[in-house]
Amino acid sequence: MFLGLSGYRKIPGNTCDDKYGVMKDKKIKIPCSKDNYSDKIIVKSEDFKGDLINYFYIKSKFNDPNDPNDVNETIIILTSEMEIYISHNQGNEWTQILEKESIISIFQNNYADEEIYLLGFENNAWVSRDRFTEIEKITLPAYSHIGYTNFEFHPDNKNWIIYTGCKEKELLRECEAISYYSIDGGKSSDNDVIKGAPKHIKTLITYNDGGEWVYLTPPEKDSNGDKYCSGKLEKCSLNLHGYTERVDFRNTFSSDKVPGLDFAVGNVGEYLDNYLNSNTFMTKDGGITWKEVQKGPYMWKFGDQGSILLLTKDKYFSDHFYYSLDMGNTWQIVYFPSKESFLVYDITTVYSDTSRKFVLFCIKNKSSSTMTTIYIDFTMLTDKKCELNEEFQDKSDFDIWSFQYPKKSSCLFGHVKNYYRKKPNRLCFIGNSPIKYYISKNCTCEVEDYECDYNYERVSNGTCQLVKGVNPPNHLDECKKYNLIEYYKPTGYRRIPLTTCQGGKELDKDSLPIPCPGKESEYRKLRKSLGGFGLFLIIISPFIIIILSGYCMWALYRDRFL
Repeated sequence: MFLGLSGYRKIPGNTCDDKYGVMKDKKIKIPCSKDNYSDKIIVKSEDFKGDLINYFYIKSKFNDPNDPNDVNETIIILTSEMEIYISHNQGNEWTQILEKESIISIFQNNYADEEIYLLGFENNAWVSRDRFTEIEKITLPAYSHIGYTNFEFHPDNKNWIIYTGCKEKELLRECEAISYYSIDGGKSSDNDVIKGAPKHIKTLITYNDGGEWVYLTPPEKDSNGDKYCSGKLEKCSLNLHGYTERVDFRNTFSSDKVPGLDFAVGNVGEYLDNYLNSNTFMTKDGGITWKEVQKGPYMWKFGDQGSILLLTKDKYFSDHFYYSLDMGNTWQIVYFPSKESFLVYDITTVYSDTSRKFVLFCIKNKSSSTMTTIYIDFTMLTDKKCELNEEFQDKSDFDIWSFQYPKKSSCLFGHVKNYYRKKPNRLCFIGNSPIKYYISKNCTCEVEDYECDYNYERVSNGTCQLVKGVNPPNHLDECKKYNLIEYYKPTGYRRIPLTTCQGGKELDKDSLPIPCPGKESEYRKLRKSLGGFGLFLIIISPFIIIILSGYCMWALYRDRFL
């Protein structure tokens, strides 16, 4: 037996006296178990009328990981019954708000996450800026209709809002839209395939901020041990479906809390296949190597900064989910209550991916008008906090890991950045502490630190060549734009903005610098430090190299044949 968490905690901000009443957050005795942790996972379901229309996690205002009361545990959901429910303990308990109102849309200010707008019929709306401790009713300048994206927010001033509605209280198809500021509705893209022909899609990845793109190397075998195709990547590569194909576009491939760990749905072959014919893959090294973890499409979520990985079947009914505590090396199965099958159409947890609690949004059958939430709580697995020991690595719960180019050094963007990731075999939790990293060294510049300049493109041999019919960029324009003292003639290359490399290859320079107009005096001061002899060496050094190379070749010929 050991003392573990009870599964309860006091609601942040609650000031009730612990000396009286029920103390449900007190630690309880739990029997020890060596191998199976599934009996310690809390799984709880709750039904709602209607389908899920939208939901948001409300981030904490200050996002302070050292403040136990500053947590991201508030969720708000909107159902097709036009009802609003809110949970202040991450889906464990739900409460309906604005019971007498019909809510048609909810919007979150993506620059002030604690600010939520609820839109009703006609021009009624409500706003909360404090996790729904208080709700303020407001009147909109135009009428609302289902199907409109009614709010746009300003990135710097959260009080600046563009609202689009209808002039009159008419049906949606008869709505004459009106905005109180002019907006750009976006651009449409042309279909670049021949009419009637299928679209062939392939996936490429870049490791240097778009400077170079390559095909994804597929795993040798699938999850059953059967071999995949082999040969050139043009005919056999891993192709992935984009996150914009998902129900919730916020579910991206990775989490910034787990550097290098990504999930994706796709297939191995020449082109991308249908989503339902695809399988689920993961990588632990930033996309250099991949492995298939499940047959069929799955949704995923990261918990406790990657120490918990959760998978649920996508597009198909299922009576279970999978979880992994060792970075995807092994997967355990957990059945839903009563082994009932659900169609899960989204998984959610706090934005920061630091929580050990998840909520699944499900339906029991396709004709059902009832939505179900399944609450999953992993906090009972362990109460041991992971410890970082930078002096003795064998005693630490964390390994050191860094990104790197495929089959090359660990230099990425001109430096080596080392991250701490939890060791797969350690049963502990990380919590809200931010991922620690450090830059171990700066690197000399290589080809990967450069990209093609404007009007240049990368050709088959890997070099950047001028696009036919266009002129090289005028680097003189950069003088005024960046307040430069000097500039260089275009070479076809430019430094990647993110790189910090120093020395080494300078592909963006093949001539002497030219002073910017009006900066001649600053240029002379800058170049004066070199001195006349320094400038002489810069000019004469190419000729010295040619002469030395010629002498070496002559000496080699003389020794061998004379």
